[in-house]
Amino acid sequence: MNDDANNDIICLTDENEIGYYMKVYNINGENIFTTPLIERLSNCWLGDINKDSKIEIITSNSNKVYVIEIPIAGSSIGWPGQQGNLRNSGVLKHPAYFPCDGDTVYWMNTISLAGNNELPEGSTVIIKPGTKIKAHAGSSLIVHGILIAEGTEKYPITFTADINGAVAGYWQGITVPNHSSVSMKYCNIKDAEIGVLFEDYNEVTFSNCCLENNLVGIGAFNCSPVIRENIITGNDKGIGCYNNSSPVLTDLIYEEHFKNGIVNNTTGIYINNSSVSLNNGYNDIYNDPATGYFIKLEEDSTGRPTIINAAHNYWGTTIIDSINNHLDPSKNFNIEPVCSSSQSGYKSGNSIIFDLLKTAYTYFENKEYQNAETTFKSLIENYP
Repeated sequence: MNDDANNDIICLTDENEIGYYMKVYNINGENIFTTPLIERLSNCWLGDINKDSKIEIITSNSNKVYVIEIPIAGSSIGWPGQQGNLRNSGVLKHPAYFPCDGDTVYWMNTISLAGNNELPEGSTVIIKPGTKIKAHAGSSLIVHGILIAEGTEKYPITFTADINGAVAGYWQGITVPNHSSVSMKYCNIKDAEIGVLFEDYNEVTFSNCCLENNLVGIGAFNCSPVIRENIITGNDKGIGCYNNSSPVLTDLIYEEHFKNGIVNNTTGIYINNSSVSLNNGYNDIYNDPATGYFIKLEEDSTGRPTIINAAHNYWGTTIIDSINNHLDPSKNFNIEPVCSSSQSGYKSGNSIIFDLLKTAYTYFENKEYQNAETTFKSLIENYP
């Protein structure tokens, strides 16, 4: 399995008759890989299914075929016929699996998140691009250790309800408390009470993510997370700022454009006893049609007025009076000059669907059938 010129042993096991596992042992009997399984599997093969010069494990049960990628996989397999002759059916689902103190585990394929889950301090979960995390009702993920969830534009990581058509608040979301570390890029987070909640001091990289159909897309409690190039849409509150928070949506040093799209939320940014850094941010903050609040500012508990400087952002229009109608209270905002055009990569749902269909049919016409299948599946899952 790992290119050490020795044979390894793959076992399908169960523990205490309540959990099923796949384990790989080396010739010395040392466990070098373990992954939990949703159900008992009956057969197992090896192959380079993705044609990436790394071995995958192929298993089956009934009429389903599963492909499991191995982080420590080598490239040595038996014969060329094992390469590329099977494809992932997309139905493999692992229960969420967390490391012991100081260890690292990898999440891939589809992960089932049930109940309240805590990533221990000092431990690491690395989520591979394209992984889907399916959250059960009321479930949560609390990160005390290190979470690395870095997808790609083509293969984002998704955190969503385990059912289609879930209402906002179906699951609790991801919490990043004090002294934890999170790097999230190209992640889609949907259907949660709070998509991601940052608390107190922590190390955060959060960019190129999409937060949709949450009660609160991004929450900040007594902290200042840097939020860059994200799409935050279709939430009750796009960003919620609480208890002396000040999320950063602008470059405070180099004047680079942050390009967040905070569009079509009931309230774009909600501020309660906090603030937000927006000046020269080059973000989109609007609703189309213009309804609700672009920014809602609650009175500071001390009674002192909070002034929000928010020049060089796009508000869906350049008419100042129209913008002020959706800033509450408008006298607390300095928004001029305003940008005259959209700054973010936001696209409406219909535009996204059209682009996905166009991409899928282009793959199909070019006989890239696996890419076409993956794109059609993504379309069906995300826009049922």
